[in-house]
Amino acid sequence: MTTITYTELWKTLTPEERRQACADIWTASDETSRQERPAILAALGNALHFRTKFLFAQADDKLAGWLLLRAGQPEFRRFHGDLLRAWLLARHAAMIADFLEVQGISHEGAFLKGDPPAPAEADLRKGIRAMRGQNALHAACLYLGFTLASDESGFWSALPAAMSAESLDLAAGLAG
Repeated sequence: MTTITYTELWKTLTPEERRQACADIWTASDETSRQERPAILAALGNALHFRTKFLFAQADDKLAGWLLLRAGQPEFRRFHGDLLRAWLLARHAAMIADFLEVQGISHEGAFLKGDPPAPAEADLRKGIRAMRGQNALHAACLYLGFTLASDESGFWSALPAAMSAESLDLAAGLAG
C-alpha cells in the first residue's frame, strides 16, 4: 500500500463535506483543533489582507466560507489534516468509537485513552468489518486513510495488512 497524504484525502471529500470540515474546525472542542485555529486565522489574514484581530471578531460561518474558498490553495494544504480531524470528530465520532471498541482499544469518545498497545491485524480486521457493516464506505475509508496518514509512531502499522485481508481497497472506497 502506498502512503496517503492529508491533501489526497481532502481531495476525495465532496463539496458538502469540505464545507462541513471548514465549519467544524471553528467549533471543534479537541485540544489540537483549538491550538491550530490561530495559525489558520493568521493564514486567512494573510490571504485576505485582514488583521487577525478583525478575523477573531467574525462569526464562525463567515470564517468557514473564507476558509472553504482557500482550502485548496497551496498555503492552506498544511491545514488539511486539521480540517479532516475536525470533520471526522464532528460527523463520525460514533463510527470511530465503534471501531475502537470492537478492537478493545481503550478510548474516551474517539480519542485513545492512555497508552494502549498497538492493535493486532486480527483485531483491526474486526474493526474494519464493523465499520463496513454500519457506515458508508466513503466515511470509513476517509477515517482509515486519515489514520494511516497520521501514524507517525507506527501504532497502526498492521492496518494495511488488515485492510488487504478484508479486501478493502482504500483508493476505490475514497473514490466513492
